[in-house]
Amino acid sequence: MTAPLAFTFVFIWLALIVTLGTIMLLGFCRYWRTRENVAVLQFLVSLVILQTGTIFLHIGLLADLPDFLIKYSLNVLLIGFSLVTLSELSVVLHIAANMKDAWQIALRAGIAALLVFQPALWQHDFLTLTPPLDHNLLGSPYTHLGKTAAIINACYVGLTLVAAWRYWRRIDSPLLTGTLIGIAVIQGGSLISGFVRTYSLVAITGGFASSLLGCQIIRELRTSPGVWLRDWTAISQTITRRQPLDTMLADIAHHMRGLMQADVVSVLLVHEPHQLKVIAMAGPGPSIVGRQMRMGEGLAGRVMQTGQSMRIDSYQSWNGRAAGFEDVPFYASMSTPLIFRERVVGVINAHQTRPGRIFSEQDQTILELLAPQAAIAIAQAELENALSTPDTFTIS
Repeated sequence: MTAPLAFTFVFIWLALIVTLGTIMLLGFCRYWRTRENVAVLQFLVSLVILQTGTIFLHIGLLADLPDFLIKYSLNVLLIGFSLVTLSELSVVLHIAANMKDAWQIALRAGIAALLVFQPALWQHDFLTLTPPLDHNLLGSPYTHLGKTAAIINACYVGLTLVAAWRYWRRIDSPLLTGTLIGIAVIQGGSLISGFVRTYSLVAITGGFASSLLGCQIIRELRTSPGVWLRDWTAISQTITRRQPLDTMLADIAHHMRGLMQADVVSVLLVHEPHQLKVIAMAGPGPSIVGRQMRMGEGLAGRVMQTGQSMRIDSYQSWNGRAAGFEDVPFYASMSTPLIFRERVVGVINAHQTRPGRIFSEQDQTILELLAPQAAIAIAQAELENALSTPDTFTIS
């Protein structure tokens, strides 16, 4: 075993371990079921297939295993390579919130082509097999089948780079996107250069990509007890401070947004017997403070009417959305009543302003655990207001 090949073999093993570790880390993430994270998971699994096929191919070449085992390992490598090509494009489109029908058709066409090629790939060779079977196999010229597969992969690599360039301003994860661009560039090089294929730079670069993705996940993962305790304590301290109700609710919404990892959190109060009014909002986008809705209107209105939490996958396409909120780009939405002594005093909402994430039952449980804090703050404000106007204060 030559020194360069020995180092390559070790690096591929390390890359595979890092990729598997990142998959496990993503599995522990609270919001791994979002469409974006599912796309990332598919990308990582594709990397595992690619790296596993590369490892078996190197073992076969270095141990002088039979030709058919080397051919099968090469085919597994090709399958992983193609899946990485398709999945990295999917991740870029999901991050850019632009997974439109045209892109879905393009991805499905690529998957269909990959499936159609499978019988031919397992019966024939992707690269020309020339004895003796040594590491130069990876630098051998393409067969006719290999040329066709390489052209298809090159087209999807180009689509990934074009999509990243076209939607760059809409992407809020530059580290993740830069990682995918790097993988795509190395893949393009491997389709052209025998040197890149010989030293399996795609599989090794995949390990670096996985480590960067792991850093991104760790940075976004906010499930540690310390973070929860800090934000929960901040909410409790907000309630005990003497300040105007709208300021207090704005602070509560801000901390709840951090705990929920939602784009927007809003708090609505019962303004009149059958009407709600937005008092506080935390998050980007146009302010909705001051807007009103009737009982039974929109998501919050229905929650006020039923006294039960609700969540929907897309507020934009929901038939029951309130007319006064048509201009607000809300997608996944969730609403919970604020109840004090069996009386609905308000409603708290959590929204996503981009498609991708869908609130889960666990998210609803978290919001329901936080809702009593806001209800207590509202009841406390009502009590202080009643005490400041003794003529209208009665004890029931």
